[in-house]
Amino acid sequence: MSLLKQRFRNEHETQRRHEISVRSRSASKSRISTKSRNTKRSWSSARKSSKQSY
Repeated sequence: MSLLKQRFRNEHETQRRHEISVRSRSASKSRISTKSRNTKRSWSSARKSSKQSY
C-alpha cells in the first residue's frame, strides 16, 4: 500500500466520522427542541385546566 493511498484513506475516514458526528448532533438537537415544545404545550394545557377547576 502506497503512502498516498494510506493518507487518502485516512482523510476519507476522518471526513466520514465528522459527518456522522454532525448528523447525530443535529438529530439530538431536533429531539431536544421537540421535547421542550411538548413540555411547554403540556404546561399551558395544565394551567388552563387548573383555571377551569377554580
